[in-house]
Amino acid sequence: MIGNANPWVKELLYWHGHDRGGVRVPFQDDAGRPLQQVIETRVIRKLRHLAQRIAQGEDTPRWLVLVGGPGNGKSEAVQDFVMTLDRELGCEGLLVSTVAQGFTAGPVIARRVDIGAHEAGALPANFAKRVGRLIIVQDASAAEGAYDDAARILAEDMLDLTTHPAPVPVFVCCANRGLLARCLKVASQEDTLAEVASIASKVISATALGQGALSRPRPACWPLGIDPRVACWPLDMESLLLEEAAGGLSISPVEQAILCAVDAQKWEQAGRCQDCAHHELCPFAWNANWLRDCQRRQALLSVMRRGELATGQRWTFRDVFSLVAEVVVGQWADFETADHPCEWVHVMAGLLSSDEAGAPERARAAYLLSRRLYPNAMFAGQPAGRLDPTCKETAEQRGLSLTLAIDDAISAGRPGFSTHIRELLGILAQWVDPALASPRERTHPLARIEDAYSQSVALGNTSWPAGELMSEIEQRFLSSAEEAENEWDLLGRESGQVMRALRILRCACSVLAKRSVGLRMGLHANEDHLEEYRVSIRDQRRLLSVRDILRQLLGDGGFCFNMLQSFGQPEAESERMVTLRASAVPIRPVVPAPGATEELPAHDLPCLEIGENRVPLTFDLFRALRLRQSGCVGSSLPATVRTAIDRVRHLRAGALCRDKLQFVEQGAQFELRGHGKVVLMTESDAPEFIAET
Repeated sequence: MIGNANPWVKELLYWHGHDRGGVRVPFQDDAGRPLQQVIETRVIRKLRHLAQRIAQGEDTPRWLVLVGGPGNGKSEAVQDFVMTLDRELGCEGLLVSTVAQGFTAGPVIARRVDIGAHEAGALPANFAKRVGRLIIVQDASAAEGAYDDAARILAEDMLDLTTHPAPVPVFVCCANRGLLARCLKVASQEDTLAEVASIASKVISATALGQGALSRPRPACWPLGIDPRVACWPLDMESLLLEEAAGGLSISPVEQAILCAVDAQKWEQAGRCQDCAHHELCPFAWNANWLRDCQRRQALLSVMRRGELATGQRWTFRDVFSLVAEVVVGQWADFETADHPCEWVHVMAGLLSSDEAGAPERARAAYLLSRRLYPNAMFAGQPAGRLDPTCKETAEQRGLSLTLAIDDAISAGRPGFSTHIRELLGILAQWVDPALASPRERTHPLARIEDAYSQSVALGNTSWPAGELMSEIEQRFLSSAEEAENEWDLLGRESGQVMRALRILRCACSVLAKRSVGLRMGLHANEDHLEEYRVSIRDQRRLLSVRDILRQLLGDGGFCFNMLQSFGQPEAESERMVTLRASAVPIRPVVPAPGATEELPAHDLPCLEIGENRVPLTFDLFRALRLRQSGCVGSSLPATVRTAIDRVRHLRAGALCRDKLQFVEQGAQFELRGHGKVVLMTESDAPEFIAET
């Protein structure tokens, strides 16, 4: 048996968005396409069906706008569409090679490829008959000249389409919303671009993530409601964690990426991991083995999905590839000066297995290896802290080498947050990090672990649930931590320092254990509220209770608002100096988040209609309402939660104060404590002060 170097481990490092897994260009498969195969999504299937209909001469949209930011799969969709069109037209690869040549011919990647009459002459007659002209804009935000305006160029591209003689060209464009908004602004300023402005406006409305997405009915995307020549699709609206985004496949796009990364054929082979001397001490092998298990994989996907709902931020393909690389292997910076991640593992595992290495070196190596296990790699922050200077000085004086080694390892194992994926995971951790969970039910696995480690490391090591026992790597570290705990004398003179040191040590072990067990079982912080929100967003009956809570909050007997209140600031509700009062706020039934249809993608935001305002029911607001229902007063809620409630009340108060007619009709008035009130008798009258008697 030997210490092998698995080439697939090194290959996974290139999946990162800051490496080869970053920018994707159609027909350049050496970058931005880690899987080297198409991940089927709803838009991929829609484009394939559209290509088939075009090849058959059916009446169908021919101008396609794919909307979304970087990393959402637009370029992959364009390439797959061209390949399908090539196959359906019987071009035998000629159309693909012609388009690919257009994107690779020059030193700079072309913004646009136009297969017109000249190029069409080399293609089968079926191309000229069914397509005629194919225009692909792979990145509408790019401009070929240094001073060119990309928005104006796009407007001119669209004007060319509207004035082009029959047959109508097939036009495929990848654009972000900012560019479309600028294009609309340019087109709105010129009469000759009026039709372009109309199309751009409808595309923006149909693919919007703001108020347009909350409107009822939503404008159709595929095809565009006002123009059957146009179809558009927002690639960043549907979650890649749901099967529906895969167009009906049984596994989501994210799961497809994970399965490719942990495929046993890439790991459990001779010369790779199967006969490696350090197989049992390799975190990469443990990660791949764990994630090949369906139950653990689904637990990870569940935590990711709930985190997505909490933050309101969708995982893009670029983020997904980076995440898979991060949790299975890591980043180059994690492996010091090693030329291969496996070399670093062999060095660390060699220290663990060596009789010559001391206990401190083995403890440090075990901790660093444990940090690369995917539950700890997913949430890299370390809430435990480090020994304070006084405790560290005492440990040095008494030669408590294991304690000092673990303290140093905690600092050394804390990764930087210089890359996008680690910043993203840092945000996610604030919501769903299992280490931050402290369940009230004492039988909960994370509560049992937390309680046990708060008493001693030894007791904590026996509290892991039977279904998710610690790995060999974790066992090595936690055994060292147990020995480190025994270095301290609880009955000594410095008992205060001892307890502070042990608190840090036990907290570090508790964090590692809660993350390991929690992520493998799908348990995490805010679990109850997030799961309730997840099952409620498309359920009208569940959402009715939220409306009732909000009605009580705004005032069943009438609207009441502190005019001196600030966003997110606690207040003494009984000491309002200036109060706005009005009749009860009309709250319509909550509109559930829509599911996917053939014409429209799904999204995850239910909608509250309060008076004339349409307010998205975000997770922050949902949690705020549930906490108020549980009896929390406003001043005791977290600032972000108070802000979510305050926003609804400010919107209502602002609408009353800006609209005189509504102010009169709602019987609104300002009450000045101890002085009187200000009323408005009719819309045309001036405000009137009535002194308190």
